[in-house]
Amino acid sequence: MLPPETVAAGEKFWDLEWSEHLAALVSNEARTSKLEKFFKNRLLLVPARSEAPSQLAAWYSALLVDWGVTLARTGHDAAAQKRFEQAVQLNTDNLMARVNQLANSNRLAGKTLSLGDGSALVQKFRNIQQIALVINAGGDVDEPALRYVVGNACLAAGWPRQAWAEFDRAATLAPEAVMPQLALAQIYSRLRFHDEVFAATKKLRAKVDATPAGKALEMELALLEARSWMSQTNAAQAEKVLSAVLANYPDDVPLAEAVFRSYLAFGDSAGALRMIEAQLAKNPDSVPALNNQAALLIQSGRAAEAIPVLNRALALTNVPSIQLNRAIAQVQLRNLDAAEKDYRQLTNAAVDQFSVHYGLSQIAELRRDTNAAIRHLEFCLTNAPAGGAKWQEVNARLQALGKSQLRLPPPNLPLSEGKPDDAFRKLTAPAVEITK
Repeated sequence: MLPPETVAAGEKFWDLEWSEHLAALVSNEARTSKLEKFFKNRLLLVPARSEAPSQLAAWYSALLVDWGVTLARTGHDAAAQKRFEQAVQLNTDNLMARVNQLANSNRLAGKTLSLGDGSALVQKFRNIQQIALVINAGGDVDEPALRYVVGNACLAAGWPRQAWAEFDRAATLAPEAVMPQLALAQIYSRLRFHDEVFAATKKLRAKVDATPAGKALEMELALLEARSWMSQTNAAQAEKVLSAVLANYPDDVPLAEAVFRSYLAFGDSAGALRMIEAQLAKNPDSVPALNNQAALLIQSGRAAEAIPVLNRALALTNVPSIQLNRAIAQVQLRNLDAAEKDYRQLTNAAVDQFSVHYGLSQIAELRRDTNAAIRHLEFCLTNAPAGGAKWQEVNARLQALGKSQLRLPPPNLPLSEGKPDDAFRKLTAPAVEITK
């Protein structure tokens, strides 16, 4: 809030400027306009005129708009209205002056603003650069739709704190609008202000039923809350939130997919597994669910449990990605013959050949067959984007094979804790599909 003495000093300055200089500019502009009209209508001529008064009037109009916005944002709406009206008198083409004058007059009349009130205005602008040009020329704006647009632009530019200020003002101007409040909750989540996330989601939940996209909003609120709980290492509470939204829409497949993706994003494989187990209890022959269950078991170092799940899935279908997952599990268990058989059957299949040959190179290394390992790694190198993560990892393994013999665990013995080495885990991670 501006101190009262600052407001008083500013108002005194502008009152003096108006009485001594600006009112005369308005009168001069009006007289010039009447003269131009007379010459154009009666004599079919347009008299030459100096641009200096118009430029000066436009400049002062923008300054008055800025001061009016400052007044409005600090709760001095009546004083702000006077300045916006003066800005319009100085420059009737000042769009920002007219927008502020209308929005502020509605607030003074007790009308609740909404984002829809400014939707037509927003559509006039092609992009945020054009909005910036208009604001720079005509002064700042205190209208919720434009403030929301500017907030999104700040967020896209990587300025979350500036976006926060814009969304907060938009939410203040249009307290019933959902989108600015949701944007604020998302920023709180991004900045890990967990208490603010919970307060914002609680407030927004009261609007879920009244929102056309109520289900989508409820899902977004659940994800925000779950993310905050996971950030505080409270997986149980996060799962409780996600389970609640699933219970509200038990047959909604896109919603289930979104929750499943969330578990994966949070790194909560236990929660994801429980969700899949619930799906399999309803539909034991769901191939995507079987594949996802096996993939998560492999990623958790539980390859032995994944094999029978994958065998069941392959009995139902011959999808190559499922066989690829089984090959990965067999390598993890050091069942090299079984793994090689799966990989060999996939060399001409519609599946990621990088993963196939990388797996074969791993088997060759474990068997101390350096030449075979190099052949498969060279294939991987030519089938990976140059300089990318896969390319760099394969190149490093090739260099290691060429310089010295790798120290590998004895064949047919599991690695420590039953997990693959880091490089193999990164490049041959089992494919997790979205459940259907």
